[in-house]
Amino acid sequence: MTLPKLKLGSSLTFVSALILVVGLSIAIVSLRQQQQGSTRASYSRPDVPSSVMSERNTQSGSSGQTCFQASGDRAGAMCKADGGGSALGSAPSQATIDQVCPGGFYPSNTRPTRAADWYCGGGNDRRCCKNAAPDQVTATVDHATITLPTNNIVLDGGAQDRDSESWRNTLSYKWTKDSGPGSPALPDESGIARAEVSGLQKGNYVFKLTVTDGFASQSKTVSVTVNDAPVSQNTKLNLDLMLHGIGKAGDSVTPGEAGGGNMNPNTKLRQVTVQLLDAQGNVKFTGTGFVNFQPTGNFTGKIDMGNTVTTGSYVVKVKFAQSLNTAAPGFYTVTAGAETNIPQFSLVTGDINNDGAAAVALDYEILRGCYSYFLPPVDCDDTRKAKADLDDDGHVNQSDLNLFIRELSHVQ
Repeated sequence: MTLPKLKLGSSLTFVSALILVVGLSIAIVSLRQQQQGSTRASYSRPDVPSSVMSERNTQSGSSGQTCFQASGDRAGAMCKADGGGSALGSAPSQATIDQVCPGGFYPSNTRPTRAADWYCGGGNDRRCCKNAAPDQVTATVDHATITLPTNNIVLDGGAQDRDSESWRNTLSYKWTKDSGPGSPALPDESGIARAEVSGLQKGNYVFKLTVTDGFASQSKTVSVTVNDAPVSQNTKLNLDLMLHGIGKAGDSVTPGEAGGGNMNPNTKLRQVTVQLLDAQGNVKFTGTGFVNFQPTGNFTGKIDMGNTVTTGSYVVKVKFAQSLNTAAPGFYTVTAGAETNIPQFSLVTGDINNDGAAAVALDYEILRGCYSYFLPPVDCDDTRKAKADLDDDGHVNQSDLNLFIRELSHVQ
């Protein structure tokens, strides 16, 4: 078979025409690509820095969708949710859509009116993802209890923003008092989830943590109970005392009921001083209180030793104004904040000038000066008379003198 010969001029014309057609095709394709690129580039987010924007092209043969996104976003799933085109291949699951766009979508081809909302679309498919409020707002504790004098507490919490990306606004936090007494001090800054509240008073509070992404917010409440300062539990001693010369106490020579005594003293309520001493005889704690004379001839009362007593074993000493500082027999275990019963014991009288000792040089001289039997006292006044009246019958006479001598004879 013989092939026809072509003229050189015709061949060049054909080749030139072929090159021209190919060139025009390339130019048309390039122009279309430029136009499509220009169309895609026209969708922008003025609130999103260009440095974090990227353009995502659809697969070949799609409807020309375009999604602008921040790095790491899954914006293609949002575009595909409208059903148009074939961006990213297969359609995303509802779970993916909920995860990517928790705030929901605007209608197709509707641009968002808020900078917070994410724009996604291009060609015949435009979808806008609504901004979702922060969720999973949490607090370290739901309820806290403090007791005065502590009047401050640290509140701490956190939150997540499912549709937040690197280019979105940073979450901000603000603690406020929702209810409760007074005006506790709260920090003014709103950038952190941790806040120290001070100046709390007794009562119940509710504090609210509000978290916002700049456009929508979510909150969480925490309750705080502030209890009043506990009432200090003072240590108390229950005393049962016999005072020589009064009631049925008798005296140092003949103690007890057989020794006699005034069963109707003028002063029935009397002050006493109580000391707690350690084994070495050192006074550790001192308290004062009152005891009352009973028809049974003894004095009883509860003495408050205050709230500083520590639990331990002590010698207990008691003193009336006219008595010697007398120790109860033995040691007693005193428990801090509790009541301790001290068994009945008798106190020696005769300390007329209340200096802690019964002495002839001082106490007897007061007694002698106020003594009256047939003659009036030689040197006395009402104050000294009351002190010298050891049996408290209103008279300073032979019974008081005898009582003093009997007591003095047994004072060591």
